[in-house]
Amino acid sequence: AGQGGGGDVNNNYCGASWIAAMLTCNEPCPRGTECRNGETCYAATNCDKPLLELVSDMLVTLNGPDKPMAAQDGDIFSGTLMDILKEVAEQEGIALDGLDLGDQEIQGRRQLEQRRLERFSMGFYDDHYLFSRPAMTISNITQRKLPSGSSALDVSVVITGDYRPPPYIDLNVIAEDSINRQGEKVVSSLRERGSRSGRDFFDRVDSIEAVAKEKATARPTRAPTGKPSPGPTGTPTFEPSLEPSSSPSDLPSSQPSRAHLQSIMTGSREDLAIGGSTTTSYGYVFNMRTTPAGPVVVLNGLDFYTESTDIVEFELWSRLGSFKDAKGNYEGWDLIASGTVEGRGFGRYTAI
Repeated sequence: AGQGGGGDVNNNYCGASWIAAMLTCNEPCPRGTECRNGETCYAATNCDKPLLELVSDMLVTLNGPDKPMAAQDGDIFSGTLMDILKEVAEQEGIALDGLDLGDQEIQGRRQLEQRRLERFSMGFYDDHYLFSRPAMTISNITQRKLPSGSSALDVSVVITGDYRPPPYIDLNVIAEDSINRQGEKVVSSLRERGSRSGRDFFDRVDSIEAVAKEKATARPTRAPTGKPSPGPTGTPTFEPSLEPSSSPSDLPSSQPSRAHLQSIMTGSREDLAIGGSTTTSYGYVFNMRTTPAGPVVVLNGLDFYTESTDIVEFELWSRLGSFKDAKGNYEGWDLIASGTVEGRGFGRYTAI
């Protein structure tokens, strides 16, 4: 954010800081000289845009502890995270206004090893922490291979803030980035603040990591959840053929060789996060067709992107033939579905 005039002067507002000017939008300063009482004129406040609430639901893991935090330790933990996250959030133009702690759950060594294997297979980390944002690798994360007899404490954390887009921001990404990138700083600050308060809980913390709950892997079950099938459903062949067929078949197969379940995506989740190339849409339009002798196409799901978290209306239209010469009017189109759904907001898909 710059100061004074220039750019869109209608978004110049007075405040003790850029964040304060963006939140209040009380005193415009189009000339850059109207502010009083020691306030400064700040530009690019987006005060012509609505103030939106951002929410991040995180799972933060403290590696090392073998018991939950007491109330005083919880206050130190939440205050430390809030201070670190607030500094980063303000650089993104977000005013954090709350950080609440939820459930705490101790995880044993076996559970942690299972989680690590699951997340490793999903590309979360090996010696580094891998985020879902393309090409982003955080190399100074503090977690490493688990020492013998290790345990950890999972803490549910809900972070809220206010923001005026654009650009459109996913607070989950910022929270993950802030905690994991600064893992050593977070642990050091926890120990220092705990020592000043006469608390030794954080002396047991070896490292810290955070992941959005929507990406956290589920805990392994204690036992199988169902019975195995009673046996093979058919008779296996004695042995595979020794060689492939000498030439391709003369006719195409009756079914396409691609998977039956396929997806058409116009914008990925990463596109809709920070720095993404797709932030808004006024609808999706696409063609689908079968092979001449193929079966019908069954559309069994459709997600769309909306910045709203309120109830939104949707319509689904279809027509025979290409949409190429039929955009911009309803002639020749059939309304096949409509309704309302609660939008999931920035960076998430809303399912019909």
